[in-house]
Formats: sequence, structure tokens, C-alpha cells
Amino acid sequence: MHSAWLLLEDTIHQVRQRIDMYSRNMYELKLAQCAAQNDLFAFEARYGWPAPTEQHYVLGKRLQRLYSEQRSERLALWQDVSKLRQTVPESVQHYLSTFRKMEILNDSPGDGS
Repeated sequence: MHSAWLLLEDTIHQVRQRIDMYSRNMYELKLAQCAAQNDLFAFEARYGWPAPTEQHYVLGKRLQRLYSEQRSERLALWQDVSKLRQTVPESVQHYLSTFRKMEILNDSPGDGS
């Protein structure tokens, strides 16, 4: 029964870890997007005029790549969690089966129940 519980607990822990990883990755991607925007603003503040078209193009490409990474991260999270979720019903069933067997074994005849 203990090993069945450990299997279930491990699966839940893996899902939580993957979600934490997703949150950290998304936060870092948001920071990178802000940094990219700040580079453009810093250029304009430094020189006192709007950034040239090339700067805007580079920023657009950089942001496009970061948005693409965010989409990839969302997809990877979904794939990873889906794989882990497939093991949960099996783990729960195994745990419940073991728990029921233990309950039956612990019911001794003649104890009045």
C-alpha cells in the first residue's frame, strides 16, 4: 500500500514540478521581452530621436522569437502533463485496490462488524 501511495505521490509531484518549471520559463521569457523593448527605448532616450527602421525590425524579430518560445513552452507543458496524467488513474486504481485489500485483511472475524 505504501509503494502504491508513493507512485501516486510521485506522479503528482512531477506535475507540480513541471508547472513550476513552466512558470519560471514563462517569467524569463517575459523578462526577455521587456529587455528587448527597453533596448529600443534606451536607444531613443540616448539619442533623442526615434530608433531607425532597422532597430524596429530587429526588435520585431526578437519579440517574434520570444513569442514562439512561449507557444512552444505552453505546448511542452501540455504534452508533459498529459503524459503524467495518463499514469494517475492507474496509480489511483492500484492504490485503492491495495487499500481495499488491507481493509479486508484488517477486518478480523468476530470483532462485531
